Amino acid sequence: MRKLLTLVNGFVFSSLLFGAAGVEIVCALGPGAENYNPASDQRPTADAMEMAATLSTAMSSICAPKCPAIPLFRNTTAANVMLVFGSSGAKVVYSPAFFQTIYDTYGEGALIGVLAHEYGHALDEIYPQKFGTGGTPELRADAWAGCSLAKSHLSPARLDAALTGISKYPAPGNPPWQIRLSAFKLGFSKCN
Repeated sequence: MRKLLTLVNGFVFSSLLFGAAGVEIVCALGPGAENYNPASDQRPTADAMEMAATLSTAMSSICAPKCPAIPLFRNTTAANVMLVFGSSGAKVVYSPAFFQTIYDTYGEGALIGVLAHEYGHALDEIYPQKFGTGGTPELRADAWAGCSLAKSHLSPARLDAALTGISKYPAPGNPPWQIRLSAFKLGFSKCN
């Protein structure tokens, strides 16, 4: 495993390179990213697609006309949920066991929250000035997650679950939750 620093839209993006040639894991919410095998990607479940559709609708009001098309895959070798760049572009990959655990523990809102964070990384690449170029890519993804969740018009209970999901499953090396929560609130207020 080695770090890769890439210049994207004027800022340095740190990502991890693993196994398969040309695969960059930009963010992995949880350990085990080195075990990811892209050949094991499968179509997502219908309920995962529903949650992704909720975010897609919210994102279309934020990023039109340049909204990214980010496919969603399930993969038993994935590290919880992660954003991956490969030869065919960006994709979000989730572990079915992780999705079931987070759903059983915190509910659907938590899944929407962790997906919003991963999609936030892609939005940050397309619109890097929306939340500034300071801070880390993780904090900007949290700001984008807040923005996406504001546009999703979730109930207070689902929004609370989304925040819980984001807080309970940070990427390795993330700042403390209070700093991340400030970034989330910035995005939420800017887009609400």
